[in-house]
This record gives sequence, C-alpha cells and structure tokens, in this order.
Amino acid sequence: MTLFSFRKLSYTKSAAAARRKDEVKESEAGSCLRNKSSSVNREYMEAFRTKSYVEVQTQLLAANTTCGAAAAEEHRLHTTPSHRRLQLCHLLAGADDDQLQYYYSSQPHDHHPLLNEYFLVSLEASKMCESLLKNVLHTRTNYDKNIKCATKGVAGGRGVWSAEQLQRAYAQLQSFSALRNPLSTASQVRFNEVQDGHFALLHRLTSRARKLKRKMKLLRLLRKALGATLAVGCAALALAFTLVAVHCAALCVLASPGVVSLLLGGVRKQQQKGKKQPRRLQRRERVYLQLDAAAKGVYVLINDFGTMSRLVGRVHDETEHNRAMAGLCARKQNDEMVKEVVRGLAAHEAGFSDHLKELEQHIYLCFLNIIRSRRMVLQQIINSAL
Repeated sequence: MTLFSFRKLSYTKSAAAARRKDEVKESEAGSCLRNKSSSVNREYMEAFRTKSYVEVQTQLLAANTTCGAAAAEEHRLHTTPSHRRLQLCHLLAGADDDQLQYYYSSQPHDHHPLLNEYFLVSLEASKMCESLLKNVLHTRTNYDKNIKCATKGVAGGRGVWSAEQLQRAYAQLQSFSALRNPLSTASQVRFNEVQDGHFALLHRLTSRARKLKRKMKLLRLLRKALGATLAVGCAALALAFTLVAVHCAALCVLASPGVVSLLLGGVRKQQQKGKKQPRRLQRRERVYLQLDAAAKGVYVLINDFGTMSRLVGRVHDETEHNRAMAGLCARKQNDEMVKEVVRGLAAHEAGFSDHLKELEQHIYLCFLNIIRSRRMVLQQIINSAL
C-alpha cells in the first residue's frame, strides 16, 4: 500500500467517524427539543388553567345549563355563539364592577369627583350596549323565523307558486308585521341625549386636566426660580463673609472656614431638596394622569357611540321597511304583490344579514373598549394609592 492510499483510507475513516458523531448529536438534540417542547406545552396548559379561567368557565357552563327547562327554540337561542359571547361580555363586566366596588369600599375618599361620574357614565354605557346586543339578537331571531321562512325556495323564482307557498308567505308576513321592532327602544333621541352627556363630561375632564397641568407647570417654574434665588443668595452671603474675613485676619482664621462650609452645605442641601418633588405636586400629577385616562376613555366612547347610532338607525329603518311591506301584503291579500315583496326580501336578505352582523361586531368592540378604558383608569387610581 502506497503512502497516498494509506492517507486516503485514514481520511475516509475519520470522515465517517465525524459523520456518525454528528448524527448522534442531531438525534440527541432532536430528542431534547421534543422533550423541551412537550414540557413547555405542559407548563403552558398548567399556567393557562388558572383559578380565574376555571371560575369564568364554570359560570359560563352554569349559565348555559339554566335554560334546560325552557322550550326547544329558547334553548337553541341560548346556545348560539352570539348569546355565548353576550354572556362572556356580561361576566367580564361583572368582574370589572366587582374590582371597582372593592376598591371604592376600601378607599372611598382618595379620588376626584369627576372620576366617580366617569365610572357611572361608563357603567350606563355598558348596560346600553348589553341591551342593544339583546335587541339585535331578537331582531335576527324574528327575521329568521318569518322572512327567511317566507323566502325559502322562492328566491328569484318567477314560476308558478303553489297554494301552500302562498299560504305560508301570507302567514309569515302577517306574523312579522305584527311583531314589534326590537330596536325601537334605541331611538336616535336617546343616542343624542347620551352623547350630549358624554360631550359634557369630556369637556369637564379636559378643562380640569388643563388647569392641573397649568398649575403643575407654574409650580415647577416657581420652585426652580426659588431654588435659583436661594442659591444666589447663599453664594452672595458666603462671598460677603469671605470679604469680611479677609479684612479681619483673626476672624478669617477662626470663623471663615466654618461659615463657608455651613453656607455651601446649605446650598447643596437646598439643591438636593429641590430634586425631590413635594407631595402636593405629586398628588396633582397623579390626579392629572387619572383625569387624562378618563378623558381618553370618554373620547373613545363618543366615537364608538356615534358609529353605533348610525348602524342602529340603518338596521332599524330596514326592519321598519320590511314590516311595512309585510303589513301591506297582509292587508291587501294580493297574490302578485306578495310574490313581488317576497322576491324583494329574498334579494336583500344577504345585505340585511351583513348589516346586522356589522352592528353586532361594533357593539362587541364598544363593550370591550369600555371595559379596557375603565380598567386603565382604575389602574391609575391603584398606582396612585401605592
């Protein structure tokens, strides 16, 4: 065997050994990664199943099982995803109210009166959102029971209708026209009154926050000016004592170093004291942060209610139009009119469902924004109490 062949053979063996070692390391790393992934997943599940999660889940299950004694249709309504989301929002609001009530009962004297008004307004807004959500669910239920049943199988059809189809259309349209519009309680006048109250509260919050901000700025300027004046006065007094000590040698030897050090120490102490904010300024700053957070929450609430009032008005008008057409058909008892009205309702069925869904989603968004804003203000109050 030549020297070249021996070197080639040794190189091949070393390369094979290195590959086997890399494969062993990769297998160990893979098993370690799988073990770590399983342990991370197990820890995540253990951390997720906390006491609060179990309590909310238990309350939801208990709320869903309370409808067992109701009729089958009522049970179907209470088990829809929309109703479960409504229950979840109600539970979240209840937890937020419990936390707020606990804090107010523990420290009832340490917050601004405008914050009390903000929490009352936000509570009324959340109740209004909950009432609107129930009305939207009732509107969808009435529409599905009557209009969808009347337009079933005849959408866009211009053929011959059977007597059974006409009888069913008459019955469903008459039943729908006799129902009350659930969104009639949420009139535009009520929305305008609520928004006027929100605008008034926002004006009071912002004006009070501006006054506090101006006072804090003025106090800071006064403190800086007072500190500079005291520093200049102490320095001038020290210089005067030094000049007197120069003319009086004995006084300079005995008293001047002590006096100068005393005055300089007073200057340093005043500067260190000036770095710390007084308690009154800190309290004003905390109140300013609380009022600013409340003003932001009211501003978001105004925008949400403005959009929601337009969406409610649109769905309300469409429902009233459908009821009017259904009532006209029920009174006239004209077959051709019934056919044309049913075709029109079938053509606009998808659009009405989309409008209902958009309104429902915006109510959820408004409801959660209220909860988020209240918790933000409450967190500012708790931070100021620490």
